Amino acid sequence: MRHKLNIDYSPDRMTMCRRRMEARQHFEYIDRVPVSFCVVPRFFAPIFGLPYQDFFAGAETQFHWSLQFAKFRIENIPDDAACHAPVVTVYPYFDNVVNASAFGAEIAWPKGETLQAIPTIHTVEQMERMDIPAPDAGLWGRVRAWWAEMRELAEQTQVTFNGRPGRVEVAPLSIGGEGPHMVAVDVAGPDFY
Repeated sequence: MRHKLNIDYSPDRMTMCRRRMEARQHFEYIDRVPVSFCVVPRFFAPIFGLPYQDFFAGAETQFHWSLQFAKFRIENIPDDAACHAPVVTVYPYFDNVVNASAFGAEIAWPKGETLQAIPTIHTVEQMERMDIPAPDAGLWGRVRAWWAEMRELAEQTQVTFNGRPGRVEVAPLSIGGEGPHMVAVDVAGPDFY
């Protein structure tokens, strides 16, 4: 195995998390409402002494750190969405700038900070001349390549939960959670409005 990870998390806690998450779909609760935090890699990097920029060094580097961050999250943050099955989910992560990059925004990689889109469209004429990006434009291409590499790495990874077998899943490719207005502001700046 290329990567090994043992997560200290009981099957009983996992079962309760799953039951809470399932109940919420019906506006019910088991013993309490489920909890789900939005914690992202920039939160974990300082805990591990990892310069945030190093998280983006390559697909395998990001895969490794994503596993370490998931282990820390599952073992230390009471979050029902993080572990309701013996599965660790990873995916290529580039803050919220993947779509802005694909649409032509320059991406700043500041040391110790989140990635930032730098607007490149400043006039209506520039906007009208803008071409629809290719499926591999900007960070879209890197995300697709890293996703394929992470799938291969997942097959070469052994995950256990208190010694019981688990697995790594690579989340399906998606366009991210940013809405069109957020991407437009990233590409054109606040003058978009």
